Amino acid sequence: MKNFFKQFFLKVIDIWPVLILTAVFLAISIANSHAGTWLSGWDNLHPEFDFGLNLKRSFFASWQEYQGLGLMGGMGHAADLPRQLILWIFSLFLPSSFLRYFYHFLMLYLGSLGIYFLLSFLLAGKGKKKLSALAGSVFYLFNLATIQLFYVPFEAFSHHFASLPWLFLVNLNFLEKRDKKSLIFLLLVNLLAVPQGYVGTFFAVYLMAWGLASFVYLLQNKGSLKRVLLSFAFIFITNAFWLLPNLYFVFSDVNITVQSKISQMTTEDNLLKNKKYGDLKNVVLLKGFWFDTTETSENGTVNYLMAPWTGHLENPVISFFGFLLFFLGTAGALISFLKFKKLISFLPVFFLSFLVLANETPVISLLSKAFFKLPLFSQMFRFPFTKFSALLAFCLSLYFGAFCFWLSSKANSKKSLLIIVLLAFLPVFYLYPVFQGKLFYPRVKARIPENYFELFSYLKKSGKDGRIADFPQSSFWGWSLYRWNYTGSGFIWYGINQPILDRNFDMWSSQNENYYWEMSYALFSRKNEIFEKIFDKYQIEYALVDKNIYNTGNYKALGFDELEEMFSSPKFSLEKTFGNILLYKVNLDYPIENYVFISTDTAKVASSYRWGSYDRAFLDLGIYSEQKEADYYYPFRSIFTGRGTEGFDFNIKETKDSFIFSKEVPQEVLSYELRLPDFDGRELIWVNPGDFSDVKYLIPKVNVQGRNIEVIVPKVGGYFSGEVNPTAGGLEAKNCNQFSFGTVKNEIANKQGNNFLRLSAVNSTNCSATFSFENLLHKFGYLIKVENENVKGKSLLFWLENQSARRADQEFYLQKEGGEKFIIQPPMQKSGIGYRLHFDNISIGRHESVNDLGMITINPIPYYFLSGIRFQKDVSLAPIKYMKAESSHPNPSLYKIDVPPRQESLLVLSQSYHEGWKAYFEGESLIKRPAFLLPLVGREINDHVLVNNWENGWVLPGSENESRVVLIFIPQYLQYFGFTLLLATISAIVALNQEKIRVY
Repeated sequence: MKNFFKQFFLKVIDIWPVLILTAVFLAISIANSHAGTWLSGWDNLHPEFDFGLNLKRSFFASWQEYQGLGLMGGMGHAADLPRQLILWIFSLFLPSSFLRYFYHFLMLYLGSLGIYFLLSFLLAGKGKKKLSALAGSVFYLFNLATIQLFYVPFEAFSHHFASLPWLFLVNLNFLEKRDKKSLIFLLLVNLLAVPQGYVGTFFAVYLMAWGLASFVYLLQNKGSLKRVLLSFAFIFITNAFWLLPNLYFVFSDVNITVQSKISQMTTEDNLLKNKKYGDLKNVVLLKGFWFDTTETSENGTVNYLMAPWTGHLENPVISFFGFLLFFLGTAGALISFLKFKKLISFLPVFFLSFLVLANETPVISLLSKAFFKLPLFSQMFRFPFTKFSALLAFCLSLYFGAFCFWLSSKANSKKSLLIIVLLAFLPVFYLYPVFQGKLFYPRVKARIPENYFELFSYLKKSGKDGRIADFPQSSFWGWSLYRWNYTGSGFIWYGINQPILDRNFDMWSSQNENYYWEMSYALFSRKNEIFEKIFDKYQIEYALVDKNIYNTGNYKALGFDELEEMFSSPKFSLEKTFGNILLYKVNLDYPIENYVFISTDTAKVASSYRWGSYDRAFLDLGIYSEQKEADYYYPFRSIFTGRGTEGFDFNIKETKDSFIFSKEVPQEVLSYELRLPDFDGRELIWVNPGDFSDVKYLIPKVNVQGRNIEVIVPKVGGYFSGEVNPTAGGLEAKNCNQFSFGTVKNEIANKQGNNFLRLSAVNSTNCSATFSFENLLHKFGYLIKVENENVKGKSLLFWLENQSARRADQEFYLQKEGGEKFIIQPPMQKSGIGYRLHFDNISIGRHESVNDLGMITINPIPYYFLSGIRFQKDVSLAPIKYMKAESSHPNPSLYKIDVPPRQESLLVLSQSYHEGWKAYFEGESLIKRPAFLLPLVGREINDHVLVNNWENGWVLPGSENESRVVLIFIPQYLQYFGFTLLLATISAIVALNQEKIRVY
């Protein structure tokens, strides 16, 4: 027994660095966890709200049914499956509220341990290996990049941090040993690292880094090509189940993301914010754009997110430690090149990460710009700091450990060894506020009210899967602030089975985004009929109003007054309240089950659209489909786009006394009857500014010439019009960015005899170009004409302030090309009055923005008249009939529908239209065969049509017999293939013996 304890004690002593790291891990966990709170906010994942539900979603991840109207997964949703399974195990003995804390603490711990074991593997020769490996681990834990990755924690960030050292360790170990054990570790660690792929660019960073390191390994070890290729093959196999669907999205749907409103508003800004911290000083300190990020509190004060750390770094001694640590890491890189062969492989990885981050450093920036000109590179790495800072910290940690190892080999006294020990723990002194509870941002320690869990429970017990519209819907940003210390992209969908139409999903689906434009317009214009029709169009069964959400600008902008008015209609009934959360039931015109229904006598409409404020065809006709032989054609369906002139599918031409809206129409509709909506002139009223009794009602003219339709709209002028010459007012430059104290300037620029107001800004926002039109009634639609040209940097940010609702009705960047731009503002509330036009010239960092602004005019236009014009066949509109079909829906990618005897009908799937959805007749001979074989042996229904401008439909031929139709989302098979490949590989490795593995 005595020998046993002695042996045990010796083994414990042998792993003293691991014990130290464990003690540090526990100290950090205790200091930064807060009892009674959930680690929730910003971007977060919460599978612990319902593990069964979220595991199923990850297993069938290609079609994200719960995300609004349904969409093709643009993120690596399936990649989170291993993490969820592990968390589920821990949930058996840890409280749910602590699980997310525990997970992120664990990632910190595993990342530091990984560096320790990787350095132990890499370092060879005379020196204090354990101390040096510990030094590298401490550096990886305590550097500014790590602090910023965890400050507003997101699972993919933390998992990437933890995975990097272990991934390199098992890959290098496999290349050296080539035995069964090393292969099993290679597969296991790559599988455990899969959750980093939730954000696919982290996986791309891993591939790039390992590609560079393995290339150097190839140069050093001739004859190792086969082993290197095998390592990449096994990386692909372990990731295929999430990677293949993700690649499908990249090649088929990535333009949806690029063209989304949020991407258009943020992509350039994000790159510039990263460049602001791309100078040598900030890169050396591993300091990124998070230090420039602000957040507005409930009382309206704006604060820096990283304020506690900003104050800490203002101490010159602390900053010196940061510079010193980078210098020692760089010195370690140089020493490694000369002394440590195994560490040479990481030099190109170090240079790559430094190159991408130092994008504003002289000379280096030239190479960095070349990287960002590569196809999709700027879109994939819109936040280069979050993607490459961990990689740079990883390399510096290795080289800091290498430096300590080299230094320890020179030490010949206890005093020298003490210096190395102090050096090893210098990062702790550098970032000691971690032990003061400053690892996480205070607003991600949230006390989620019990009302939300009551809501989850109620909806789960209801057994229904009806779609939910959540409110308020005051902005397209998909970012909400709650009164109980939460700011972020949302969390409700992790606890409910029902799909929810949240703005967080708009970036991945144009249909989801257009729902927002339609709903927002109906709500804030108080158009009750349009508001109610939206629920029928999108088959929304519930409305959820959360009054815990607040707005930092103005309460009215949330639209709670409008919502109270809208929900007083018999269309809605209050089903349940949960504190400040109200759940309404919607009385749909045609209730559906399992998101499918069948209709007959459905209207056929040509001319689909991507963006619009309301769907005139649905208001006129009810449910409709887009087919080749259409009965109706609306030439001006998409007047409002939320993007200025970029999204218009028609032309606008100005003459002396009119505006001409024109469009080329399809040849086949020219034989149709042209029908004009009733028009009494109330959309085009001229009022004498000097005598309000002097009123004229103007009438637009419509001409069809050849294949073109023209609508000639008289220029109204008078009291409800406006004109501004920005050069005439002597506008004084003004900076509205309270945190950036750069320069702003206004001057007059003459171009071809015309004067323009030239707005300039450097590291500031020149907001002086603001013009009020207090007399404009909101019940009219307006055409705004702006002359502008971008000279340098960012273009002008235009936003139209609704002075009654106290919100921005429109917000977008004007096109950079010079010339006239047309903006259409739809009619809003009848009682509203006053608009304010803002043209903000924004500069981020050292990049100067210069824009010229010319004449601005505003004229009323007949918005509803334009959108109501249609070509129509000589057909009568029959009442639409609905048939109920028995159906089963075992998973998001599969529906089995029993279709009753019928005339020609339309089978509708209430999910966003996607060509990946296929329909098959099962047929009598296939009834007992698995549905997944139908793409190979089934009879496909080829007439796949767009219904209601957003959902899927298939034209079913008439039949006297009942039919079984199966709907399958084909890209889901890519995930199935990935699972099969992984299981087959694991089985083969288990079956093969040691010798065969060495041969292969």
